Amino acid sequence: MPDAVADILAGLIPYPHGWRGPLPPAAGTFLGHPLGLTLETRSVRRPGPPPPPLPEEVELVGVVLAGLPEVLKRAEREYARHTRGDRTAKGQVFEPQVFITRDDAEDYPGGGRWTLWVRRADRPEFAYHVEFERLAFREIWSGD
Repeated sequence: MPDAVADILAGLIPYPHGWRGPLPPAAGTFLGHPLGLTLETRSVRRPGPPPPPLPEEVELVGVVLAGLPEVLKRAEREYARHTRGDRTAKGQVFEPQVFITRDDAEDYPGGGRWTLWVRRADRPEFAYHVEFERLAFREIWSGD
């Protein structure tokens, strides 16, 4: 798995707050949609270019990828429960991302927080946030 994580991280491209790119198809899908990975390494609270991932962020990527098949099953169940009154939600899934942000590491010491972030195609500013602590489900919420 360390080689797979290194290959994935090497393929990420910079953006103003960190690094992002697609996960390989073998990582799985969310409701049939391929996944991306976003590592937000530059806090929105700090200026400057995005720094490289920290060792603990790299380690978390490895943990998440290793457990992703089971995590995705749980995330899909929680998403179905959360959106049960919205018949359009499943058809509007757009760009699901494994989202790891350094802000979470600062806000939740002890680490391991990350989010499966799922946007809606019909409302790109709106997203569902399926939150995990390492591989344990924490909560799901949604909003703009």
